[in-house]
Amino acid sequence: MATTLIQNDIGKEVRVETGIDLTAFGTLQMKVRKPSATLVTWTAAKDATDDSVMTYTTVSGDLNEVGRYYLHAYATDGSTVHTGDRAHFDVLELYT
Repeated sequence: MATTLIQNDIGKEVRVETGIDLTAFGTLQMKVRKPSATLVTWTAAKDATDDSVMTYTTVSGDLNEVGRYYLHAYATDGSTVHTGDRAHFDVLELYT
């Protein structure tokens, strides 16, 4: 995943291909490191048409920093944990 977003974008879908069937996992998350090194967790969902894709739609405060964001997909069923490779995307300043 490599894409560019604008600071404070709301309603943008972040999609991560996990390479595994997510159907059996009760907890789907994206573990995110913002440019300031702040760590946050976004609660994700399984894509409606692809069982191996995790999605998250941004809300206010998610993309409040300019710079590179890193994330790992995280899925657990309570006893098994799967984490994905690190992905990244860039958030740019809005020019007005």
